[in-house]
Amino acid sequence: AKEEAGWLRIEVSDDGGGVSEERLREVESFVYGKQMPGEHTGLYNSNKRLELMYGEGSGLTIINREDISFTVLVSIPMRRGEHV
Repeated sequence: AKEEAGWLRIEVSDDGGGVSEERLREVESFVYGKQMPGEHTGLYNSNKRLELMYGEGSGLTIINREDISFTVLVSIPMRRGEHV
């Protein structure tokens, strides 16, 4: 986790080799879709809750490096002295 330009960035990565481009598109459709998917709702729910609680620009970003790593970046604004 780190502070970056007024944002708290929490990065969760693995070194399990990433995912294929096809699988990445599937995961992104779960996370960024307009409707809740029938399955794999965890990333969708997490992303939507962050957007609702902290506003535009907040949420999850998927970073895939095929054959290297898969990363989910959580971004929320820093609000010093405020309770959200």
